[in-house]
Amino acid sequence: MLDKTENRARARESLFQFAEIILGDGTQWHKVRVRNLSANGMKAEGNVCVAPGDALQIRISNIGALRGKVAWADGTSFGVAFDTAIDPKQARKSPASEGPIMPRYLRPIKTKYNIRH
Repeated sequence: MLDKTENRARARESLFQFAEIILGDGTQWHKVRVRNLSANGMKAEGNVCVAPGDALQIRISNIGALRGKVAWADGTSFGVAFDTAIDPKQARKSPASEGPIMPRYLRPIKTKYNIRH
C-alpha cells in the first residue's frame, strides 16, 4: 500500500498554463496559473484569496469545467483537489491534434498581399 506522499507524486504534469476559477457560488471568474496538474488535482497561483476547504469551479483548456475544493493555501499558491478525476494529458493537447493535419505543401500560401488571379 502506498502512503499519501507517494500517491501524490505520481502522474503529475508540470506545466505553465492559465485556468479560471470561481469561488463557491460566486459569479466572478479569476485567472490563475496552473503549475502542475494530476488526475486528482492541481497546484495553482494567483491573486485570489482562498482557504482550505473552499469550494471552487474551475475551467481548464481542453478539459472543461470541473469542481473541487482547496486542499491547501500558502500565499498566492494553493492546491485543489478535484471532485472527479481527469486526464491531465488532455491539457497539453493542441486543437490541431484533433484530426488529420494537411501537409504543408498543400496548404494555401499566406502572404501580406493575397492577390487573386
